[in-house]
Amino acid sequence: MKRLFLFIFIIVLTGCTNPAKKDLLNYINYQLPKIIELESEAISKYEEMIANDNYTNKDLYQTLSNNIIPKYELFVEQLKKITPKTKEVESIHNLHIKGAQKQLQALRLLQKGIKENNDEKIKKANSLLKESKTYMKSFKDEIVKLADKYRIKYKLE
Repeated sequence: MKRLFLFIFIIVLTGCTNPAKKDLLNYINYQLPKIIELESEAISKYEEMIANDNYTNKDLYQTLSNNIIPKYELFVEQLKKITPKTKEVESIHNLHIKGAQKQLQALRLLQKGIKENNDEKIKKANSLLKESKTYMKSFKDEIVKLADKYRIKYKLE
């Protein structure tokens, strides 16, 4: 799983008159940064575990149960509380929610697959992770497209 790019938008004009432009800037500059750290911590911990060839299934199960899943659940819960004001930003936000929900579903299924020693569940979890990446890529692409539409300068991190 790749980390979600964090977008930093720079407001060129002091006053935004377009509601969608204002909403997008608010979404990216104020609403997402409040919760994005939860997602980053959970995903980083997962990637750290997977990159380590010496982990056991028990280690991964415990880390999923005690760290990764609780953080990611909190992230998804907080993400759902964000309410964009315009249809354009709301539609992008919904891609983020769908991607995050798929990712959470995958993490839970992986946890269950490890607990039950069920390879089919683990394979299905990997499939759900791929599906979540598709939503996350669409989310990022649509943000860039909307930023370009409103001539918002940005920097990808």
